[in-house]
Amino acid sequence: MSLKELLFEWNPFWTTGELEKSILGIPRIEKYEGVFGVKDMVKAIIGPRRAGKTTLMFQYIDKLLRKGIDARSILYVNLEDPAFDNFSLQQIYEEFLKISKSKANYIFFDEVQRRKEWHRWIRTLIDKKEKDSIFVSGSTSSLISNKVSSLLAGRILTTKVFPLSFWEIARSKSIKLSSKKEKLISSSIMKDMLNFGSFPRIFTEENPSLKRTLLKEYVNTIASRDIAENFYLDY
Repeated sequence: MSLKELLFEWNPFWTTGELEKSILGIPRIEKYEGVFGVKDMVKAIIGPRRAGKTTLMFQYIDKLLRKGIDARSILYVNLEDPAFDNFSLQQIYEEFLKISKSKANYIFFDEVQRRKEWHRWIRTLIDKKEKDSIFVSGSTSSLISNKVSSLLAGRILTTKVFPLSFWEIARSKSIKLSSKKEKLISSSIMKDMLNFGSFPRIFTEENPSLKRTLLKEYVNTIASRDIAENFYLDY
């Protein structure tokens, strides 16, 4: 598959002009919109795996599309896809520019920590005074390391994303605690959060057995891929 084909595969909204509703999750973009709108700084979205970083990116892309931003001026790339391993960030960016033709683009690099020296490439892009708005996501330790902080000092805004809060869940269900029924539902939500936490995928799953399985998988994945890899532990 060519790089152009790969980019179209990851950005189907270039063709359709919209995102599938199924990937947008529980709305929470309003909380972060102010930071995301700052164009002259890199927006770093950090937090634990499966907390909703990718979904937040999609929610902002959806917001841009609904505001009338040209779909082909928006690039989303998940760098965990091994299909991108043979392409540098510069190659990806240059191929995207052939498609976009815009002077002010929105660039979303998901799981950017998978690329060594990613911060140097972004620093170079910023120093060229490009008008692009750049978003990156990754694990907490990789995006706030001393190397990244020193090279992008004054050029990066960090946003921490955690699993869903009670109020985010309540708002998604239009609960205002104004009735006895809503208070009973709220009590059920709190019980579910205490038993299983509030990672978005787990919380929206109704099968308790699958909830437990997913939670165990999250713990193992976070320990082996985020903590162990970042701190060179033999897990």
